[in-house]
Amino acid sequence: MIQFTCLSGRKPGTCWIADRLPVRLGRAPDCHVQLTEEGVWDHHAQVCLLGRSQFVLKVLGQALAYVNGRPVQEAHLRNGDILELGAAKLLFSLSPTRPRSLLWPELLTWLGLAAVAVAQAALIYWLAG
Repeated sequence: MIQFTCLSGRKPGTCWIADRLPVRLGRAPDCHVQLTEEGVWDHHAQVCLLGRSQFVLKVLGQALAYVNGRPVQEAHLRNGDILELGAAKLLFSLSPTRPRSLLWPELLTWLGLAAVAVAQAALIYWLAG
């Protein structure tokens, strides 16, 4: 669904993929994205879904957060936004999707084409005879 990639701090390059919402970010053990950098509160922020397709960052308590360098208490997130929570800098993005398997539709298509070819050959043999 969504992912957070650590750009700076103690774990650069680390990715967290969230499979359900809301996602809590902070220092506490019950947070989905645990950040141990300075300035990160136990429950710093959370990302939730507004409607069917709008992700919203909500800063909890008196914590400070920045989205693309601007201080926010609540912000609509877009793919590629940079979040700053304390000394942690995270990239917000949509997680990669797995393509649906096309094995059965492709197999049925080839079987259908083979059946048509056999039917044509049988028709030609029948008409020639």
